[in-house]
Amino acid sequence: MKPPRHRQHGVVAIIYALMLVVLLGFAGLAVDLGLMYQRKAQLQNAADSIALAAALRLNGTAAGVAAAGAQAQDIAISLHTGGSTRLTWNDSALRFSSDPDAPANAWLSAAAAATTPAAMRYARVDTRQLGGAPGVMQPFFMGVLGVALPAIDIAGVAVAGPHALNVLPFAICAMGPATQTRANSVLVQELVEYGFRYGVGYNLLRLNPASAAAAGEYFLLDPLAPPGTPSPPANTDDSQIGPFMCTGKVAYVNLLGGAANLRRPGAFTLWPQLNSRFSSTPACNADAAPPDANIRAYTAAQAPWMNNAAALQTAQSTPAGAGGQPLRTIADPAPLLPPVAPGLYGVLWTYGPALRATPPNLGFATANWQTLYPSAPAISGIGWPGAGLPPYRNPAYSTPPPQAGRSFRRLLYVPLLSCPVPAGQYVTAPVLAVARFLMTAPATATELSAEFAGVLGVPANGEPPLAADVELIR
Repeated sequence: MKPPRHRQHGVVAIIYALMLVVLLGFAGLAVDLGLMYQRKAQLQNAADSIALAAALRLNGTAAGVAAAGAQAQDIAISLHTGGSTRLTWNDSALRFSSDPDAPANAWLSAAAAATTPAAMRYARVDTRQLGGAPGVMQPFFMGVLGVALPAIDIAGVAVAGPHALNVLPFAICAMGPATQTRANSVLVQELVEYGFRYGVGYNLLRLNPASAAAAGEYFLLDPLAPPGTPSPPANTDDSQIGPFMCTGKVAYVNLLGGAANLRRPGAFTLWPQLNSRFSSTPACNADAAPPDANIRAYTAAQAPWMNNAAALQTAQSTPAGAGGQPLRTIADPAPLLPPVAPGLYGVLWTYGPALRATPPNLGFATANWQTLYPSAPAISGIGWPGAGLPPYRNPAYSTPPPQAGRSFRRLLYVPLLSCPVPAGQYVTAPVLAVARFLMTAPATATELSAEFAGVLGVPANGEPPLAADVELIR
C-alpha cells in the first residue's frame, strides 16, 4: 500500500531542507576559504615586496640598514590589502640577520642590526606586525550557520637576500689607514681612504705598501669559498676565476667570517675578461658580461678637460725600491710634493673630483689642481664639466657600445686587504674594505688602469649595491 501523496511531499521537504543546509555550508566554506586565500595572497605579496626592497638596500653599513628600513616603510604604506585597506608601517615588522635560516626570535631589529651592519645581508618581514594586516582570519559564513571553526593564519612572512656579491675576484693591499687628512695646504685639506686619493688613476698591478717594494702585490680571490672556509687550489685557477672576472661577482654573500682565500698569480692573464666592459670578448659570455653603457677609453686624447695632455694613463709609479718607500704613485707621498711634468699625473677626475676632508666631504674645484698636483708648468682642468656630471657620466664625453650595454659595468668593486700577506702562492688575508675603482681604459697584462672612487658605502647615482642577485629565499 503506497503512502499518501501528501506524506511523500513532506519527506521531500525534509530532505530538501537538510540538503539546503549542507549546500549552504559548502557554499559558505567556499566563500570563506576564497576570501582567506585572497587575503593571504595579498599579504604574502606585500611581505615579498617589502622584504625584497629592504634587502636591496643592505650594503654592509649602518646607513644601508637605515635605508632598508626607510624603503620598506615606503613600499608598505603604498600597498592596499583587502579592498581599500592600507597597510600601516611598524618598525617591528622588519628584522635583519646574517643567516637566512635563523629562527624567528634570532632576527635583529634595525637598531641592533646597525651595530653590526657588515654582517647584515638578509631582511625578514612579518605582516602580523603591520596595521591593517591581521595575522588570523575567522571564517564568517560558517559561523553564521552555527559551525565553529578555528581562526586561520593568513599572515605573510618573507625572507629576502643575495646569493652573490658584486665583488671582483681580484684584491690588492690597502695602502694606508682607513681615513686620513692630506694637508696639501692650509685650505686644501683632502680626504684619503686606505692610502688612495679620489680622482687619481692607479695601475692596480703596480701597488705595494711594503718598504722598498720592487713589484706590485695583487691577488686572485677564491670566488667560490667564502672567507674562513677551506679553499681547494683549483678554485683560484685562472680557468675557474675567468667567468667571475667577466661578471665582477663572487658566489657568496659575505667577506666576513675569516681571512679571504687568495692566490698570488705569477702573471696577470685575466685582462681579456676585464675588457669585456669595453667590448664583447670570446673570454666572456656576452649576455652575462655585456659592455658598459659608456665604452670610451679616457686616454690623453679622450680627456679634453685637461689643459695639459696626460703623458700617461695613470699617475706615474714611484721608483721601485727607492729609499725604502712603498711602491705607489708620484701623487701619493706626503705633501708638499715636488713639481713634476703635469702629464705624469695621468688622466684625472674621470669619475669625480678630489674630496675635502671635512664632512660633508664636498668636491674640490679645478682651481685647486695646482695645489693638489704640483707641476711645472702649472696643471689645470678648466674644461672639466663639473662634479654634477663628470666625464664618465656625461653624454658629451661618452661613447655608447655597438650593442646593448649596462651602466656602471666599468665600476670595479675591489677588496682591500690587510697587508703584509704571508709568503706563498696560496694564502689568506683579512679584507678591510671594498673600494670602488673606475676602469679608465682597457687593461693589459701589465696595466689595470683605474681611478679611485672611494670605499663602498651606500651606492649613489644608480651604482650597483654590494649584494648581487637579491631574491626571495622563502
